[in-house]
Amino acid sequence: MKRQRQRPVFALGIVPGPELPPERRIEVKAATQRLIDMFSFLRPELLLPFLSDDIVYESQAILKPLNGIEAVSNYIIGKCHTIRSEVPPAERAILEMGAVDIPDGRNHPVMIASYGTERVALFQVTLNDEGKISRIFTYTIMPPPEAARIERQEGGAA
Repeated sequence: MKRQRQRPVFALGIVPGPELPPERRIEVKAATQRLIDMFSFLRPELLLPFLSDDIVYESQAILKPLNGIEAVSNYIIGKCHTIRSEVPPAERAILEMGAVDIPDGRNHPVMIASYGTERVALFQVTLNDEGKISRIFTYTIMPPPEAARIERQEGGAA
């Protein structure tokens, strides 16, 4: 009987950066809330004025990022139109404010997208020095969406 060689087991993980300074965290959280509101109401105008001209939209699920205000705006407008026209309200994603440890920082604000009880993606925004959104990044693999913690609103409501 031939012995099978065991493969080493590697644990994948994220090494989080330092936590954002309190003032910056408030700004990033506000920008993340704009993203949540835009997708919740399917109204691109709630987000588009806050995008930088050189914005990048990236995802672990796509190979080529979208670059620039025109490409990202067109994508967001098209995405909202598609959801509004093809996805019944009862079947749309549930969007919540959360926090997760990522290379950009420990306890970083993110938008959590779920269908029922299954979390499918985390959305992170990055701001430039002027406070405009310069990057939207979608995590679908690492960190896993289940790793995010829901952030409660003031007063304890979800």
